[in-house]
Amino acid sequence: MSSEERHSVGPFTEAGGKNAPRFSKSGSDMSFPLWFAFHCAWALLIPLICTGEPPETSWGRVSRSTVGPGHFSADRGNGKEDRTGPGNLPVASDSTWRLDFDLRIGSLEDIDQAFTSITQLLPSGDGSLFALDSEQNEIYSYSPSGVLQDRLGGSGPGPGEFYLPVSLGWWRGEDSIWVQDLALRRVTIFAKDGEVARTFPLNEVDYATDLRIRLVDHFLSDGEAVALANPRSFERERTDIPLVRLAGDEVVSELLRLDRSGSTVPIRGDPQGGFMVHPLPDGPLVGFEPAGDLIVVVDRTAHSGDGSPSIEVQAWHARSGLVWNREIPYSASPIPSRVADSIGSLVHGRFRDMYKNDGLSEREIREIHEKTIVLPRYYPPIHSVVIEAGGRIWLNWAKTIEGPGITILNRDGSTLAQVIRPTEDLPVTAVAGDFAWGVQHDDLDVPYIIRWKIRK
Repeated sequence: MSSEERHSVGPFTEAGGKNAPRFSKSGSDMSFPLWFAFHCAWALLIPLICTGEPPETSWGRVSRSTVGPGHFSADRGNGKEDRTGPGNLPVASDSTWRLDFDLRIGSLEDIDQAFTSITQLLPSGDGSLFALDSEQNEIYSYSPSGVLQDRLGGSGPGPGEFYLPVSLGWWRGEDSIWVQDLALRRVTIFAKDGEVARTFPLNEVDYATDLRIRLVDHFLSDGEAVALANPRSFERERTDIPLVRLAGDEVVSELLRLDRSGSTVPIRGDPQGGFMVHPLPDGPLVGFEPAGDLIVVVDRTAHSGDGSPSIEVQAWHARSGLVWNREIPYSASPIPSRVADSIGSLVHGRFRDMYKNDGLSEREIREIHEKTIVLPRYYPPIHSVVIEAGGRIWLNWAKTIEGPGITILNRDGSTLAQVIRPTEDLPVTAVAGDFAWGVQHDDLDVPYIIRWKIRK
């Protein structure tokens, strides 16, 4: 990679991140395909080596928006949950659920169901599903029995077509879906039968003096939107990122601020600046209620070694603000020295590749590496968060954390149940009705959609 390309490479917000800023040097945007390929290779490699599981998706409603360790500007409540259970996970009852395999969708033999990249799953309570494959620019529609009913989209600039669809969701209920296209900078509304209902532009909106809203993270029940306002220039070291409510192209209110410094870090020691994704991001996860107004923020900052480890979960209403917050204790897992050494070696190799044409000595490259990337002593505890319609919250614990694997909270923040991690050993990425969904990759990295029946 040349030095001209180097400073244009950076991560998009992970978690919801559907917000996909283009990192640039000297104010010029980079070409998207190079940035996208470089980021994906890096973001997938480290978590698989460190934890044996893929990272939370950057554009799915699995999270969707990982932006930094949990420092919130709004006042917090004082609710805490101190009861603990197996694996030092909190329990409010003795309820333990399990997920039983129910359905697998995808096929290498059937060209109509050979997925390339499953970006997001959008299920209904009856077991039907919309699945977004952003590389094929298509949305697959499946019946409750897993039969392919329709394929929406296709490559092109015309109505109902895409160049780079990055996210989708329910539009004002479950009768229509919205799809956001990064390249065409527009949102398309499809009726449930696949017909294009309307299309509207995705305009960039300036906020404050140095922030800009480029993409929407979520559409609320009335069609207003929620989005992250990122710095206009990604050469600036700004880590407090506002989450705002939008009505059209107007900012209605600022909901809260997030600190993304635990996930996206500035390259220090390089006068030309630039940002990169942290190999073990522990920034907050932001989840959105499908077609609803509930926003959940999970502070999953890696344990520092001081005090008792816990995560903080906050529930916000998009119009009325903070609803509740609670802390959940857990047993922190230290990062073994051999894993830290492996991560350090991989990270240093990346820095060496970045600066190979700059004439820097090994010592100078090592100094930039060590100033930029500092590994935590413990693994980040939460892999991803999923919100059901109705507001139940599914917390996917990292595999390195002892316990059943998933904690479910009610809409009011009380613990509903613990869920035993499914035998496929995958995180849950979507939930609706009596079914949970995930994405599995085979040895060739081909994705398949998995559906589990929730057994209570």
